[in-house]
Amino acid sequence: MSATPATSVKIVVAGAYAAGKTTFIRSVADGGVVSTETVPSDGSGTKATTTAAMDFGRLAIDEGSGAGRTELLLFGMPGQARFEFMWRILVQGALGYVLLVDASKPETWRETVVIDATLAMGARLPRVVAVNRTGPEQDLHQIAETLGIEPEVPIVVCDPRDRSSALEVLLTLFLEIAGREPPAAGDGVAVTATGGWK
Repeated sequence: MSATPATSVKIVVAGAYAAGKTTFIRSVADGGVVSTETVPSDGSGTKATTTAAMDFGRLAIDEGSGAGRTELLLFGMPGQARFEFMWRILVQGALGYVLLVDASKPETWRETVVIDATLAMGARLPRVVAVNRTGPEQDLHQIAETLGIEPEVPIVVCDPRDRSSALEVLLTLFLEIAGREPPAAGDGVAVTATGGWK
């Protein structure tokens, strides 16, 4: 009996500079992560390096019962505007994206809006807004409103350093993808969303 081939699903992890994209992918990826890093051009000194082209990691999800597996191809986008040309390249072929927002740095939200608008051009992809570094006084829905995010788009708290937190974000995104386009019988998305994430 031949093995069921893996289904590959491309997901983009987007956000402004230092929002936690590389950390998010490193938290969930199987094995190593391919990174292309350079010295930041803003001179802020908040990070020693920044993503230049992309980060890339894989996450294999075994669906059990002979159903095969789904392999998530996670592409982390550069956050700096000088790498804007990569945004449109990386989103091609993606089924959806995670938009990471640093709640502690409202000064980066304008960049976040530009990134979101760029990725949403043409066919509007399913997305989840994942808010990092939140405080007790912050209202997620107020942040979403400030960013111009539609009310129907899920917005969740995420700690990119925590694998379970990052996986919850991916699960939420897959539920969004499945809601937009119901999977065919035997398709991996529904199985993954209900039981393949542990």
